[in-house]
Amino acid sequence: MKYKLSTAFICFVSLSTYSQLKECIPFNSFNQYSSVKEISRDFSFLEDNLYLNEKLKNEVLQLIVLRDEIKDLPKYSNLYRKGVSKGYCIYLINNTNDPVVLQGMDGAVLITRQVFHSGKWTSLKSSKKARRPICGNSFFSSRKISPNSYLSFVAPCIEGEVPVKMRFVLNKKSSSSNNLIISNSFDTFVHWSLLN
Repeated sequence: MKYKLSTAFICFVSLSTYSQLKECIPFNSFNQYSSVKEISRDFSFLEDNLYLNEKLKNEVLQLIVLRDEIKDLPKYSNLYRKGVSKGYCIYLINNTNDPVVLQGMDGAVLITRQVFHSGKWTSLKSSKKARRPICGNSFFSSRKISPNSYLSFVAPCIEGEVPVKMRFVLNKKSSSSNNLIISNSFDTFVHWSLLN
């Protein structure tokens, strides 16, 4: 059964003030390119989520962070070895009539984090300890999101004490200048060593 994304949702999600999760990525293990993990599709969640429906815009590709909606990381995630098993949900929703090609890395959709710091939005940098060589061919892979469908992701918080506003960013594979998809921002914490 196919659900229309514009369907009215029937239950509320708590919008209480977000607090840092107990299981956060250790700052010295943070890798900007592998800290957001894709999880399986869950159409029943969209069907029941009033908050998400209120955020949907017609005929656009949107990246929405639901910081109060906590889900498990996939079992294959390397973050399990670091004691991290949960994160907040991110939804990439294609509420258009056309498929959209997304920038990928090693077959995964590439979503990175930015923070508002020193008066501007800047990308977080990976910890020196967590950096790994990246092959140029990694970025040739791409993913496609079909019309009127979505992908869901989990993003754990990052260990730290510096309060910041954070958002997530992904690139469409497009030659146009408008190829960045930017999520809603939210309050959280990061470690000072990850700030540019």
